[in-house]
Amino acid sequence: MLGFIENLIGKKKLLDKREIPDLKGSLFSIYLELLSREKGKKIVFIPSSSLKKEALKGDLNIPEFPQFSLTSTLLEPHIKTKTDYYDAYFRFFLKKEGIAIANPCFFLLPLPYLSENFFEIKTYQELNPEKLKLFLSKTGYTQTDIVREAGEYAFRGNIIDFFPYNSELPLRIEIDFDEVESIKMFDPFSQKSVKLENNAAIYPIFALPDSEENIKTLKNKLKKLFPSEHLKISLKEKYEQLEKHKLKDFFYLSLSLMEDRFEEFFENTLFVFENKKEFYERIICIKNEIERLYKEETKSGYLALPYEGIFRSIEKLDKFLEDKSIEINPSNTDLISSEPPIIKGKIGEIANFIKEKLNEKCKVILSSPNEFYLKKSEEFLFENSIPFSKEEDNDGVTLTISKYKNHFALSNSIVFLSYPSLFPEKKREKKKARFSSFFSDFSDIKKGDYVVHIEYGISRYLGTKT
Repeated sequence: MLGFIENLIGKKKLLDKREIPDLKGSLFSIYLELLSREKGKKIVFIPSSSLKKEALKGDLNIPEFPQFSLTSTLLEPHIKTKTDYYDAYFRFFLKKEGIAIANPCFFLLPLPYLSENFFEIKTYQELNPEKLKLFLSKTGYTQTDIVREAGEYAFRGNIIDFFPYNSELPLRIEIDFDEVESIKMFDPFSQKSVKLENNAAIYPIFALPDSEENIKTLKNKLKKLFPSEHLKISLKEKYEQLEKHKLKDFFYLSLSLMEDRFEEFFENTLFVFENKKEFYERIICIKNEIERLYKEETKSGYLALPYEGIFRSIEKLDKFLEDKSIEINPSNTDLISSEPPIIKGKIGEIANFIKEKLNEKCKVILSSPNEFYLKKSEEFLFENSIPFSKEEDNDGVTLTISKYKNHFALSNSIVFLSYPSLFPEKKREKKKARFSSFFSDFSDIKKGDYVVHIEYGISRYLGTKT
């Protein structure tokens, strides 16, 4: 149904240009999908603002390589940032999704081969429990008796529990003769199953698999990066941290120990910049800040990430992106688009706007994500005496089903509207889940757990006396 919009993009030869107009709303999503399909290439969009990025994610549900705080003195990003990075890596490189978003900091990081750091499980597939146990241990998961928190796993006979950071709830796998019988989400409080799944993907905690060899290599890397005598105390602390927590807190350094495959992974990729000049200004600013912080912190006896030996050369990056870049230019008039002035939820005003556009001989498209919303669209148009049809050639509103959610108008000749965006439903407050107590008896309480004492209030459990 939206083929004529794709044809219009083709007629304007936007797919062959390195500079494109600022395509509004879902028109930009349609362009990126068409570009990927027609050119047979993957697409990476580099935003300069959140507006276009959020619209694109709303339409296509694409992965996003997150923004890292590279100027931090810490050697480890937040666990959510790491999980988002792994999610984008898994979906874009392993599941072969065609379009992704990448923030500027991502382009400075090494991009190694991490495929072996992910574990996929499907029902009725063969699964060696020992192989899964080894994977969980090597990638940073902690073995416990009962799984309550993210990053833990437990083996009990033919049942394996684990809580990946990329899952809202822990997962329970039942194995029968080395075959996955079921995959279920379960409540970490009551330990009861709440949802059946067909498959599961486990993301790593460590970027580098845990081994004595890798720990030794990382120690040598630290020693090489921080040779100064006055850094010995801080370096010793990092060595102790390595021995205690293994590779948990060394994400950036772990990436730098592996071969950078950036150019190989992105060889068949086009990079679409919302503002290329701003992109380079941003990464140069980050580079300068990293170098400044490194000098100041190391001078004071603390460790900070150096730029050389960890991050990618900007000159090398620029050379690689040179013939793979497409840039949005707001002054380009090859295809003029705009965002219609729609007031959400105002039935009368929306109906009048549509009637006005039809009177102006504009082609009005009203999109719905499914049959339910298509029916509501028909009811709305019928009640407001607006002609409509599911056929493309008609004098009224053209109804269609599509995933696109963001309005746009083309040169006062085409207006694309999305029913759910016109009439957003009020968000209902979620009822708090009624979880059972943390434990069923005292055997479930571990020393050090917080408890509420009937006489003394909140306390730490130290054991029982008889």
